[in-house]
Amino acid sequence: MDRRGFLPFSIGSRNCVGQALALVELKAVLALLLGTFSFSLHPSMGGFEGVDASAKQTVTLRPEHGLLMTLTPRVTPKE
Repeated sequence: MDRRGFLPFSIGSRNCVGQALALVELKAVLALLLGTFSFSLHPSMGGFEGVDASAKQTVTLRPEHGLLMTLTPRVTPKE
């Protein structure tokens, strides 16, 4: 099996037609989330050391059991 088949948009001349739109949408949603919430690691993750210890290399480097986050709504000051 070709290792490049695991990439979400593939590579080369046969890459996904909607790749550019999907990446723009991803950036827009991420900007909205970062502006609305404050992110922190969940205590069960063991801090940055726990995340580093559970890192597993596949196509990309990622925590073996996911990444648990706590989202706190940002409070905007009232005028």
